[in-house]
Amino acid sequence: MKQVLGMNLEWLKDVQTGEDIRAWDCHVEFPAGTPYEGGVFRVKLSFPPEYPFRPCTITFTTPVYHPAIHPRTGEVCQVDSKFWSPQLKAITVIEQIRNSFLEPIDSNYVMNEEAKDLWRHDRRAFERTARQWAIKYCMTTKMRYWAQMKEMESWPKNHGGLSLSRKCKGMVLECAMVLLHCHLSKDNVLMVLKVLVVLHYYGKFNSCRK
Repeated sequence: MKQVLGMNLEWLKDVQTGEDIRAWDCHVEFPAGTPYEGGVFRVKLSFPPEYPFRPCTITFTTPVYHPAIHPRTGEVCQVDSKFWSPQLKAITVIEQIRNSFLEPIDSNYVMNEEAKDLWRHDRRAFERTARQWAIKYCMTTKMRYWAQMKEMESWPKNHGGLSLSRKCKGMVLECAMVLLHCHLSKDNVLMVLKVLVVLHYYGKFNSCRK
């Protein structure tokens, strides 16, 4: 563990162990450019007595929507033990799993069949679901707030066929910030914004029209 702590990896935080030194807890940040970006995932590593001749077991205690992770237990589908090498270090295994979220899904290592099928047949729906899980389970209130705002930034550009002015777009986003700060769900916020945009567009606020 001292070696791991000494590496000062930005994406690996709070590595801890209790009385049992064969059980580690840590927090992992996933790469940018994935639906999991911005999320902090809690991971547990369990080392068998035969380690390093047998691989450690990695479990996500934070829910993650991914084909290689069991949706209920959080268990990670890892390479078969016959391919394990004592030369592989625990940090290497964690890094490989983290980097696997940037790579195509390997159908040989699946723990969540639903996620695999969705990834294969409807990539947008898969990424949307994975993002929803990340925002719900893996972010602090502040991080969740800014993640939702980032997703909403493109919404008022030309929603519902209504061409809006820059001033009105800014008003819509400001309203979204207030509503999210009041802990409304994103779906409820969007519903309110749709009503406001229609009222602005067809009402007396002509400055919202182009």
